[in-house]
Amino acid sequence: MADLGNITPFMDAASKVKGIKKVQVVLPIARKSGNVTTLLVGDDLALRSSLTSPVGYDREMIQLLHKHTEFIEDSGNIQFPYAKFCQEISNIDKLSLIWGIYKSTYDTLGGERSFTCPKEECKHEFKDIIHLDDLIHEDTYVPWDKTMMIKSGEGEDATEQECEVPFHQYSHTVVIEYDNFVYEFAARLPSIQNNNIVLGRISIDVLQQNLEKIGSIFTRPQQMALLTKAVRLSAKDNSFAPAETSNVDEILASFQTSIPFVVAEEFFVKYGEEFDKYVPKYYKKMACPICGNTFDHNVDLEIEFFRRSLGLI
Repeated sequence: MADLGNITPFMDAASKVKGIKKVQVVLPIARKSGNVTTLLVGDDLALRSSLTSPVGYDREMIQLLHKHTEFIEDSGNIQFPYAKFCQEISNIDKLSLIWGIYKSTYDTLGGERSFTCPKEECKHEFKDIIHLDDLIHEDTYVPWDKTMMIKSGEGEDATEQECEVPFHQYSHTVVIEYDNFVYEFAARLPSIQNNNIVLGRISIDVLQQNLEKIGSIFTRPQQMALLTKAVRLSAKDNSFAPAETSNVDEILASFQTSIPFVVAEEFFVKYGEEFDKYVPKYYKKMACPICGNTFDHNVDLEIEFFRRSLGLI
């Protein structure tokens, strides 16, 4: 058996080397910046082992992102406690961290890929490589910029001031009228913690069925529940007392069985008007080598990362 004392200098050197390659990332919703380090052999094994369960994979990925991220603060680079990381980092910021860990580890999305010119009179097929830097443009990120009126003082001395509000403390009221009923949704940008909570309420079998049938982890009602902090239902004719809930289980169950389809449709439209601008736009500007036509090739980084973990890239 090897003498561990004799290999300590090597272990020290290896530990120092693993953090040398860092990529700085911007988290537009949390309004933070950080450094992300490269994936290690053990990380790849842990990700592959978790692929038997969508829930397990998602949680393993979050733990991996947390482990490899240091935030740049005035006092220096720090790693957030895991609970703070999940609460104060949004699902949108998670994409920025995936970009960072992808770039620090691979630099490209894989080997050459096939593309087809969309120009009707051309349709030429060609190959190209997508570098991670190719995906970032001036319009990729929109920083979080929501404000709220904050009241201070009491009585005649009370004043209100418009202040910036962190995304995890902000909600936008979406009001939808349907016949005699009025739905009021407190819509939000979900945090990593919100995502984990909803995932934890859905069985592995259901999540796997979602992936097989619709190509997404969440169904429409489940996605709607993820985007909703609370909901209130009332009747215009006062035929019943207004009822409201912020309970995740009640929201999931009611959205699955009791929300009319047209209400859900209108919710997503109004939600998009408030929040869609914050969704990052990762794309590569392509140019057809035959006709010179230019077009944007959009990239879903989360799916790319999942496929890489499966060994499909």
